[in-house]
Amino acid sequence: MEKIFLASPYMRGEGFEREFVKEVFDTNCIALLRHKANGFSKMGSTDNALALHSDTSAILLALAATGV
Repeated sequence: MEKIFLASPYMRGEGFEREFVKEVFDTNCIALLRHKANGFSKMGSTDNALALHSDTSAILLALAATGV
């Protein structure tokens, strides 16, 4: 039976995704989010930042924060 994907896998030409997957296998740790989130928060100009795992989570959080 042929698989029907809801979304085709896609990796950008720069290979960032491959580097992240390699890092997970090299460190044997899936929970690299804290390391990445800390770097992400340093790029911004605010002390309050939040890293989420999906766009849906971000939308729900934004709606809850605005009282919708």
